[in-house]
Amino acid sequence: MEIRILTAIFIICVVVFFVINKLCKVKSAFAKAFISAISGPLAMFILNFSSQFTGVGLPTSLFSMAASIIMGIPGIIAMLILNLFF
Repeated sequence: MEIRILTAIFIICVVVFFVINKLCKVKSAFAKAFISAISGPLAMFILNFSSQFTGVGLPTSLFSMAASIIMGIPGIIAMLILNLFF
């Protein structure tokens, strides 16, 4: 891919991530669960996108996507720690 396209995708992901974090201030439990379910895969996408530059990434599988949807960003961090040790 061309570097401009990758940069544009990265900037869009960062903006969407900040908008989602701004919406986290919602008091409703359903809204918080929905935002967590969106922010986990988004964080995984950003992590795998940046792995071209950093070398840190997670393999995308059904288990890793389910963990990122259910557990959100803490699930991504847990999978990174497990990936470091195993």
